Amino acid sequence: MGVWLLMACCAASGLAQDLPSAPVARSGSVVGTVVDPDEAGVGGAHVTLTVEATKRTFETVADENGMFHFDAVPAGAFTVTAAAEEGLTPGQVTGMALPGQVVTLAAMMLQVASQNTEVSAMSPHDAAEVEVKQEETQRILGILPNYGITYNWHAPPLDARQKFELATRQVISPFTFGLTAVITGVERATGSYNEFGQGAGGYWYLYGTNTADAAIGIELGGAVFPWIFHQDPRYFWKGTGSIKSRVWYAITRTVICRNDKGKDVFSISGVLGNLSTGAMSNVYYPKVDRNGWGLTIENGFLGIVGDAVGNLEQEFLFKWFTPGARKRQGTGDDDE
Repeated sequence: MGVWLLMACCAASGLAQDLPSAPVARSGSVVGTVVDPDEAGVGGAHVTLTVEATKRTFETVADENGMFHFDAVPAGAFTVTAAAEEGLTPGQVTGMALPGQVVTLAAMMLQVASQNTEVSAMSPHDAAEVEVKQEETQRILGILPNYGITYNWHAPPLDARQKFELATRQVISPFTFGLTAVITGVERATGSYNEFGQGAGGYWYLYGTNTADAAIGIELGGAVFPWIFHQDPRYFWKGTGSIKSRVWYAITRTVICRNDKGKDVFSISGVLGNLSTGAMSNVYYPKVDRNGWGLTIENGFLGIVGDAVGNLEQEFLFKWFTPGARKRQGTGDDDE
């Protein structure tokens, strides 16, 4: 009995040695989440896992919360790539699958795709053309033209044709003619320039003179001289800094401007534009008002004062009443 028991035990021991060992898990699972820049789940994102060693791929689609998972991923290094609809750039992350374990990846954030605007690839002339067309749509309260200002601090320089285009649009604007009519009416009502004559004839004589003044001033100061001296006739809205610094900026822009290279220089085009208006007035004003240099200096000074007032209005007021006014790009000097 003991011998048979001993033999049975030995046989069992030998059989146990011949049995295969229990299988060892050679794969794992990978889970993760695809999110956008606001950390919201990107549902429907296409997710691909690539095993580095064999280049075997697994594919799935993230659920409505942006979550995804892969099962039976071979142990070893892998790369996960996620792609969504237009507007988001693909994302990628790497990891290491472990046998029999679940690997949880950090959230994969898909960034907003950069928009390659046509302006960035345009020539300086074409970029300026886009700017001009934008400025020509600027109207205070949606009605009154607001052409001579840009809210883009880095607006490209204008060429000669574009300078003339902006100036001429202002000259022929119905608002310019209407404003001149109002100014003429006020002058007649206050008894100014009675030497132009009485009644309708005197009014239209004065109105024509004021219209000529406005047209000459705008064309000379806004196009002819800026073209000759390579200067930018526009007012660049500052919009930052203390009130004092912005007031000083607006006032000094009557004698300082940007040249076509973007540098601040003495505004010879603006000053000459105002003085030339006064000088030309001697040609068509009544003889009694043709006082040579006196009229030239007087009208030139009034033009500069008018420009200063207009700049202050642009800096602190008009932008808020101009629908669709572009937000300024870049920054000017914030302080004095």
